[in-house]
Amino acid sequence: MAIDGGSECAGSEPYLDEHVKYIPRELVGSHGSKCETRYECYLIELQLNFQYDEKPRNILLAVHERLDNDLENFNFDLNVDRGKVAVNVKDVGYFTLSPDEVAICQQFQVALFGILLKHNLDKLHNDGLTMFNYLLLPFLSANDEISVDWKCIYAVLYPKRSSLNEHTDRCSSEGDRYRVHTKNGLVCSCMLENALVCTPHNGHIYCTKGFLDGIDGNSCFNPKNGESITYKDHFKKSHGICLQFERQNLLHGKHMFTVQNYLQRSRNPNKKGFGGYHDKEMPRGTPFRIIGDSFLKYAASQQLFKTYQNRHEGFLSHEREQIICNASLCKLGCDRNIPGFIRNEEFDLKTWIIPGTKSGYEVSSWKKVYIGATRKIKSKVVADVVEALIGAYLVAGGEKAALSFMSWLGINVDFVNVPYMRTFNVKAEEHINVNYLESLLRYKFHDASLLVEALTHGSYMRPEIPGSYQRLEFLGDAVLDYLMTLHLYYKYDGLSPGLLTDLWSASVNNNCYAQSAIRAGLYKNILHLSPDLKRNIEEIVLGDVMESIAGAIYIDSGCDKERVFESMRPLVEPLVTLETLGLHPIRELNELCQKMQYHFDKPVVSRKNGMTYVTVEVEAKGDVHKASRYASDRKSAEKLACKDVLKTLKESVSQQFN
Repeated sequence: MAIDGGSECAGSEPYLDEHVKYIPRELVGSHGSKCETRYECYLIELQLNFQYDEKPRNILLAVHERLDNDLENFNFDLNVDRGKVAVNVKDVGYFTLSPDEVAICQQFQVALFGILLKHNLDKLHNDGLTMFNYLLLPFLSANDEISVDWKCIYAVLYPKRSSLNEHTDRCSSEGDRYRVHTKNGLVCSCMLENALVCTPHNGHIYCTKGFLDGIDGNSCFNPKNGESITYKDHFKKSHGICLQFERQNLLHGKHMFTVQNYLQRSRNPNKKGFGGYHDKEMPRGTPFRIIGDSFLKYAASQQLFKTYQNRHEGFLSHEREQIICNASLCKLGCDRNIPGFIRNEEFDLKTWIIPGTKSGYEVSSWKKVYIGATRKIKSKVVADVVEALIGAYLVAGGEKAALSFMSWLGINVDFVNVPYMRTFNVKAEEHINVNYLESLLRYKFHDASLLVEALTHGSYMRPEIPGSYQRLEFLGDAVLDYLMTLHLYYKYDGLSPGLLTDLWSASVNNNCYAQSAIRAGLYKNILHLSPDLKRNIEEIVLGDVMESIAGAIYIDSGCDKERVFESMRPLVEPLVTLETLGLHPIRELNELCQKMQYHFDKPVVSRKNGMTYVTVEVEAKGDVHKASRYASDRKSAEKLACKDVLKTLKESVSQQFN
């Protein structure tokens, strides 16, 4: 989407919310190959930071294609009930497998996941074709070579009865092997050591460690109630089972544990702070979405400002909206097939397709990804993800990387410095106290007429001053938004998304800037000829003037963002911190209405003269509390209106108790 005046919103056509889901290319490979297959191998090392009676086995991940560079060697922690598991992933080379070896590995994987996640022994004999071609295999410790536990893998091939005699004859030479009666028939005792067995009367699965020497069905069983009874009688009494081979040694087994789904675990919803918000409460893509949104707004604003130097703020705002609106971002994302990569559902074991089973997916002809079933994705979700991706590119690779991604999407902007050409021939000292303002801003202007423009209200009609602060306010709003967002992100690294969002909302808004302008005394320097403005100046224009001054410094300094922040930060301090952060007015009003069972109408929003007006109304036990406020954007106007309604509600409640 290039910057071209008079454009219409790119997302004006109807949006179709049905989208397929893509599976990464690393999971895709050839099927039914008659020759050896090469696998790229990555060792997954597991280390417990707590005591446990079983040591975890390392795992070998084998895929058809090499992972991206940033995934070849990395580490992270998994949180489990007893503590943390340190996970280290590293590239260990490659190996080749024959078609038979691939088949048995896939069958092992299907059986393993079927048993662990669903306790389903039917998966032990799945002979269906596989669609996923990555392998997760048990790893053996070895020096400088890839070694998998083939004995464990081949154990999934339960021997047929025809081969039992040959097997037991081979084992009998060891002297301690014998045949054991099972529901499946006779098996060699060696096959029941470190094995999975199922008790048919209840379907429970056990891990065996071997046999209990000298303990059979006639041995004494000591239950907790102190009763003296044999194992044979216990099984008959408790489970209705008649042991057919009561003199056969019993197996030493441990009940199969239930695998916890830690991807679905939610955090404590009542705890605020670092990582304290419930997963469902986290704003989508935060903080990358907020960063991407502010950078996109900044990039588009500066591009429009320098491209249309003779157009008014209303035109610039309209054109910016066409670029950054959700409908446009959604369309650009859909054009680049981004919805296919969005994960908008929680991990669900009931619907998860076990790797190795038939999935019904097809391989796309244009790219090596699997195309899954369709699901509904709202247009705002797509737009939020696009913004989050811009933010991710910005954080990971800087502004050039973010611009490159935006160009790939179709948003073509640049940061080439273009001289600001305008007819503003004025002697600044005749209208404002330049020295005082430069001292206040800690910045000396090369062109002080920019400072005059930044302080001129639309009512100040003079021949030598042809324009007001609105154009610079349009630019400065985006610059300050972007700078404050980056400041909060890097200062509060690791803060929970919910709190970071609240900090951003409390810091980046017109009301906050207006309060800063009052403290700095800027209202005394605004050029205007409006009596009404003089009485209400702090509520109407001070926030805009702060932004226009930021825009003036940005232009005068040659688009030096750091210089803008150095000049504006002393004015906006003290910045909102975690200690001074109060509950956001919109959230506080919602919570109060829910608690007191007040009726909270949906805010009424309108646009007039380039400003957004929001009216908030609450009915509290027959009394109506209503407030209307306006600002350059809806969020700021709604926040101010909610704040006013909160004030009157609290005063009303206070009077009732006095």
